[in-house]
Amino acid sequence: MNADTSLRLFDITSEFIKDKEKAKEFVFKIEQAIDNKFNEEKEHLATKKDLSELKADLLKWLIALFLPFYIGMIVFLIKNFL
Repeated sequence: MNADTSLRLFDITSEFIKDKEKAKEFVFKIEQAIDNKFNEEKEHLATKKDLSELKADLLKWLIALFLPFYIGMIVFLIKNFL
């Protein structure tokens, strides 16, 4: 978490928890829980490399599946109308 978010969270928490040390400890534990959860789930996030590989794979499949269809349609149209 960034410092701005931590301060805002501390301000909100300190309204309900009057003891400043307990409020700081509470915010610290929340930040730790969020960081731990992010680190656990980080491997499931897509990177720019993953997205570019996906784009290349989709383009290959698009060409492989639809190119014969378009060639067939062109041949059909040429045969029927010429």
